[in-house]
Amino acid sequence: MAVNFSEIKKWIPAPVVSHLRKISPNSIKLFGNYSNWSDALRQCDGYKTDEIIEATLDATQKVVSGQAVYSRDGELFDQIVYSWPVTSALMWVAAQHNGNLNILDFGGSFGSSYFQNKKFLANLRNIHWRIVEQAKVVELGTKFIANEEISFHREIKECLDEDVPDIVLLSGVLQYLENPFDLLSMISEYRVSFIVIDRTPFLVNPVKSYAKIQKVPKRLYPASYPCWLFSKSELINPMLAKGYHIVEEFDSLDDLTPEANWQGLILRYPSENLINQ
Repeated sequence: MAVNFSEIKKWIPAPVVSHLRKISPNSIKLFGNYSNWSDALRQCDGYKTDEIIEATLDATQKVVSGQAVYSRDGELFDQIVYSWPVTSALMWVAAQHNGNLNILDFGGSFGSSYFQNKKFLANLRNIHWRIVEQAKVVELGTKFIANEEISFHREIKECLDEDVPDIVLLSGVLQYLENPFDLLSMISEYRVSFIVIDRTPFLVNPVKSYAKIQKVPKRLYPASYPCWLFSKSELINPMLAKGYHIVEEFDSLDDLTPEANWQGLILRYPSENLINQ
């Protein structure tokens, strides 16, 4: 049985949790310190993209067909593991738009967050859920997953130019981008009313962001790739300087290294058109 570090860390000392994390054969592990992305990338084995995508699609289709309850990162679960702050943010935003939810989900795979929260989305008046992903995911998602509420797209800028959403969701994605700071800067230029960041590692000690190598256990898929650990001020302060403010901060589901806390934030840009400013 896999060890749930997010639960046990509430009850036992941090050094013990850290030791269990290191020795667990089923855990994702992080190695090395690299000041830039390219140096970390040169030390990675990479991964077989098509195999991972197909496994993730298969897991999602099992959820859609009712054969499974919930999937995340290609792994099936017998119960939904909610990120309640994200669910609350979605409902809060919809409430301020008369029951309509217009969301851009960057790096949203085959709609894991959509299906995770589908029970709560069911009674909204209208849902426009756009996922921006790599080409193969867009191709397969459009063919097998898309419906009247959910669609798949390759370019975030094209989506923003076409229709600025009420909310952008960035769940477990910023740390796997070569230039996450540029992405946030670009999104902020469109003054999206709400930005929700989740499952993102912020360093415990306030130093400059750096990259590590993330290795995935073979039971999921053989892979290693760069992963940022962020200085929270370095990532978020440029957003605050552009007029956004932090509505709330919260702990996320992940817990991969004692160097960082996996957390989330809800950011808001003031708008006179929203209810309950």
